[in-house]
Amino acid sequence: MGQGNSTGIEEVLSNTKAYFTGIVAEHGGVASDLKIDLIDQWEFTVNLGLSYSLEVEVSSFGGNYQVQGKLDEWKKKENILQLELNEALNNNDQQYSSGEILFKELDSLSVSETCSRCSGTGRENCPSCTGTGNSNCTICSGTGYRSESVSGYDGNGNTVYSQVQRNCSTCYGTGQTSCSRCSTGTILCSMCSGTGHITKNYSIQSVIKPISNIFIEDESSIASEVVVFFKTTGVKNMRSIVSMARLGDAPYPKLDKNGNPIIYYSGKLDALLIRVRYLDLTFEALTVNTFPDIRKFPLAEHILQEIYNAVQDCAHNINRKSIAQINMELESLSLNPLIKSAIANYKQIRVKQHGSKEKASDALKMELYKVLDVNTTKEFSKVLSNNLIAIIEGSIRKQGLMKGIMSSISKDNPKRTRNIILWLMVVVAIILMV
Repeated sequence: MGQGNSTGIEEVLSNTKAYFTGIVAEHGGVASDLKIDLIDQWEFTVNLGLSYSLEVEVSSFGGNYQVQGKLDEWKKKENILQLELNEALNNNDQQYSSGEILFKELDSLSVSETCSRCSGTGRENCPSCTGTGNSNCTICSGTGYRSESVSGYDGNGNTVYSQVQRNCSTCYGTGQTSCSRCSTGTILCSMCSGTGHITKNYSIQSVIKPISNIFIEDESSIASEVVVFFKTTGVKNMRSIVSMARLGDAPYPKLDKNGNPIIYYSGKLDALLIRVRYLDLTFEALTVNTFPDIRKFPLAEHILQEIYNAVQDCAHNINRKSIAQINMELESLSLNPLIKSAIANYKQIRVKQHGSKEKASDALKMELYKVLDVNTTKEFSKVLSNNLIAIIEGSIRKQGLMKGIMSSISKDNPKRTRNIILWLMVVVAIILMV
């Protein structure tokens, strides 16, 4: 541990400020209210140990004995493959140092297997007759008979007609005829085209899975916090933040518990403890190299809390302020243009278009959700929108009351004198109550 590079620290501070300024702007805050101070700084050496275990797998494995036999052959060669891997790690480990799982095709084979649909017969039940070989007679609709009209004479010599049932001449009274599609109940198997066998292609692969160990030879709480972060987010993430070089002769164990060689890498990182202040909020951010804040502190929610507090203060004081003052406070809140536009749209629907409060409220919330991150700040946006509605509705009610008062005491109102007296009585009553 030691003092970090001053140029690097300035760059990290600059990146951190840009990161938090972006969050402030995105959630309707004012960037000038954001202050960042450096509390402390460290320079750590972070070490990474990588070893690889080798497994041999087969893709699309169906249990065929030929495939299993080939796979067993390759598994017998696993020790040889591991030696080849170890040699590659020792000589040229560029492709392995990323810490990602690697795949390499070792073998491929095509296997003829008995068709599972027809069990090797090459034929399957006909879907038209479900394997019976017959279908309902189309002439008698499967009844086996047909109705015919016959004529005769009654006792008075008059001609009369009656219906008699006769066997169908097409199906001879059975109601069934041979299936027009198959006649035998089966057709060629659609899966194997009547051969009784299908060919499957298999690929045998070596799967190289990395086993990693990340550590810093420093027992401070900050170093531990950095290690936990990298272990949680993975080697690939760490390699993108910290520039690392392979250690030629590391004073650490050479082999893992499975006898595989461990390759070590080392890199420098600047860790900065930064105080972030936004209005009355203060918290600490831990920044590593160019990564702004490994703690991922939810600053956005705190900015929204400040906006909510400002709106709530305005709502609590609404009865003691004029409409002009209320509108002025709404405009002065730390809101971005999209939120101000949403407020204006609400007022437009309620006042100018005479829309319902529910319709205007839904429109306001929908517009706020577009601005705010609904995944983390949905509850804040609900509270925010509800308080804005309270303010605007109060403003609308005051406008209506004021218009009513002015109309009742206007010169054109025939009851002007009576109304003036009534309003004076209301004012006196309020004064006495207070």
